[in-house]
Parts: sequence; C-alpha cells; structure tokens
Amino acid sequence: MSWVKADIKVSMASFPFATPFTECDVIVFADKTAPYLRKSVSLSDIPSLVADLKAESPTTPNALTTAPAFALMCSHTKRDGRCGYAGPVLADLAQQEAIPNLIVGKISHVGGHMFAGNVLMYDSTGNDWFGYVTPDLLPKILKREWTPTIT
Repeated sequence: MSWVKADIKVSMASFPFATPFTECDVIVFADKTAPYLRKSVSLSDIPSLVADLKAESPTTPNALTTAPAFALMCSHTKRDGRCGYAGPVLADLAQQEAIPNLIVGKISHVGGHMFAGNVLMYDSTGNDWFGYVTPDLLPKILKREWTPTIT
C-alpha cells in the first residue's frame, strides 16, 4: 500500500522566502496522515520524490510527529499579478505576527487567482482555503479567531 493513495498536486513553496527557485521545501498533505515535510529539495528531484511517495514501500515518508500549522499564500506573479502583489504582502504580515508553531510560506499557483489574496491554512483544527483576504483580516485567520459566513 502506498503512503499517498491519491494523485499528488505539486505546489512549490519556499521557507524562508528565496528567489530564484532552484530548490524548494516539499510539504505533502496526504489524507488522514500528518504532513510530510522535506526541506531544500532540488527542483530536478521532485519527480522522483513524488514517485517514491506513491510507491508500495516508500523510503522517504517521515511524517512530522508534531504537525505545526501552515499558512500558505499564493504569490505566483507570472500566473496572476493580483496573487503576485497580495501574496507577498500577506506573507510578510503573517511572518510579523510571529505565531508559535506557524510556518508561513509563499506558494505557486493554487487556482482561484481571481480571489487574491489566497491563504491556505492547514492545522489540527482543519484545512481551510480563504480568498479575498485583506491585511486587516489576516491576523484573525491565522489565530483561528474568524469563521467565515457562507451565504
């Protein structure tokens, strides 16, 4: 049985933020498992890492024993200028919040760029994606003090 049972969508992230991307950190959020984090992966090694995670007896899984929270901001300028502007601003503000056990990262395109700023939250309370996030709303989202109203 493979460690990851579904198709894998790869989205690049960098912690701390670095450009240009020659390596990146890989985080796998597999269904019903703790997040898997592998730091400083060469871009050319990502296909073999993904193949290994889907193998019958993977050699790479090293799930984090205490999964931190992740706040990921779409910052992909080439895909959409709105994400390229809003994402870095939100990521910088999130870093300034200095919330314990919160890993903040800029990621590549996740879809929904028309909803920039996009913030993806992954933590023990659940996995939520937020759109139209403003600097005023961001601290409440990061601290899980805000619940959206869906109409």
